[in-house]
Amino acid sequence: MKRGAALWPVAVGVGWRQPHYREVMAGGVLDLDFLEVHTEDFLAPGGASRQLLLEAARRFPVSLHGVGLGLGSAVGIDPRHLQRVRALVDAVQPALVSEHAGFTRARHHHGTAHVHAPLPIPFSPRGLSLLASQVDAVQQGLGRRILIENLGTCLAWDEDAIGEPDFFNALAARTGCGLLLDLNSVFVRSLNRGLNDEAALRAGMAWLDGMTPATVGQYHVSGHARTAGLVLDDHGGAVSEPVWSLYRHALTRIGARPTLIEWDHALPALPVLCKEVARARREQTLLDRQLIAPPPPRPSSRLAPSRPMLRRTARASLTTASTAVFPGESHRSSRRDGRGLPDQQSGLVAALLAAPGVDAASLAPVGLRALSGIVGGLARVLRQYQAHASGQAERTLAAAYPRLRDRVEADEPGSFASLAWACWRRHPPAQGDLGEWGEALIALLAGAEADGLPPLWTALARIEWQFHRVERVADPRPDLDSLVLLGRLPASAVRLVLADHVVWHGGDAHAPKALLDLASDAFGQGPHAALMVWREGWGGRAMALDGVTTRWFESLRAGLDLERALLNVGAAFDFSAWLSMAVARGWLARVETV
Repeated sequence: MKRGAALWPVAVGVGWRQPHYREVMAGGVLDLDFLEVHTEDFLAPGGASRQLLLEAARRFPVSLHGVGLGLGSAVGIDPRHLQRVRALVDAVQPALVSEHAGFTRARHHHGTAHVHAPLPIPFSPRGLSLLASQVDAVQQGLGRRILIENLGTCLAWDEDAIGEPDFFNALAARTGCGLLLDLNSVFVRSLNRGLNDEAALRAGMAWLDGMTPATVGQYHVSGHARTAGLVLDDHGGAVSEPVWSLYRHALTRIGARPTLIEWDHALPALPVLCKEVARARREQTLLDRQLIAPPPPRPSSRLAPSRPMLRRTARASLTTASTAVFPGESHRSSRRDGRGLPDQQSGLVAALLAAPGVDAASLAPVGLRALSGIVGGLARVLRQYQAHASGQAERTLAAAYPRLRDRVEADEPGSFASLAWACWRRHPPAQGDLGEWGEALIALLAGAEADGLPPLWTALARIEWQFHRVERVADPRPDLDSLVLLGRLPASAVRLVLADHVVWHGGDAHAPKALLDLASDAFGQGPHAALMVWREGWGGRAMALDGVTTRWFESLRAGLDLERALLNVGAAFDFSAWLSMAVARGWLARVETV
């Protein structure tokens, strides 16, 4: 199936996660119809992850499943994030694009915090109005229809006045979007309302009976975890039998749709996932899966915009988020406490970012509650969200700072997790791409040096962040033809432009040992004064520079013409040797006239 092709309704795929990247791409026969990936894992404009996804898209249809847009966020959609999603969609041409029916962004202190977990919006007229306006904006911005997924959250709002099926049917009717039905979420929410398995299954079937079949574009099936008095929609195990029963009911009541086996952590071997795929196909076979017709067509109520409209559409969503309302309703009014959705969402985010020892439930907005069957109520649910965020912070920073993590754990076992959680709370992510979060750890470490934190940790963090950054920048495309200018024009008329992925680090009294440890090579004869980091292939490389070479790089980055740059470093600098190495290793972007 070629890239960008539609999926047949009986298609069954798996969520493609990092432990299975190599195995899936190794070749051989895999009985999978498509791969679904988390959109935010591949937003970097270049590097290994983007190339990996493009190669996968040549072998399998791909579905992009996001959480970063935060469609229910009262502060609006982040225009930059929408632009980056559009770029990824254009590059990959996915079969499906989906997002969650929740909010992720809210005002926090003097900026915006992104919690990277979809939080519930009220099932009310104003919640529907907000979500519909921003689904419209995203579909306009992406130039295509998207699917919206129901949440498995443990929270609810007192103002909920519209049943979930009616809410999602109305959303689809207003915007022309499709719906992604997470059957495990439907079942888990019923369990967390205090129902037993049998009653929860009946409630889930009734929920599906309320859906308009033509709006449904995809199913997710997954596992969940049960603890005393709380069921977690954690996607961390095999699909349970009640969820398979819901799937059979959905096939009968709604019809076959592309189905995803969603398993996000505690991942098993790939053959185990393929067994789940085979189970979904057996369920379809009961309905003669090869003869199932595609779902009835639905004319889109929105036209795809031209590319120049993208930025204007995204920017407009920031204002429509607070102005699109039902008659008689206002985002700035609340049935409970007179506060609008922006304030309520900010209050929930503030509760999730509460300092250790603070009762998060006491900070939560009025009108927010836990589902009725959860033992421990709102306080327990918020603690669960905090535990999830803490683990996410640790995994994110460990990926960006692997050497620092090892050093911290060697010096003070268990400290890295505490550092990560402190960084998340004090400097929460502002973007939907977690790969852009983490630089604040450097300042956090530097500020703690007075309390005895080793200065080497800060120096190592600065270097590792540069490795992380250069591995994500757009793939370099050097203009080597421009080198002819060096022979045609005087040195005062040209300048050398370094590639964006070339950075250097120096001037830290505690850095020399770290610099020497990380450098695989050196340039210059004098004592090492800086460490240059660049991307070579898909990985970061490091080279130690002496003082003369450091001044040379600084001169080029300052935009000096070639003559002044050479005067800056003196006759001892070997320009020919440097130029040869710069071309070979991709440091030079181009030569241009002054």
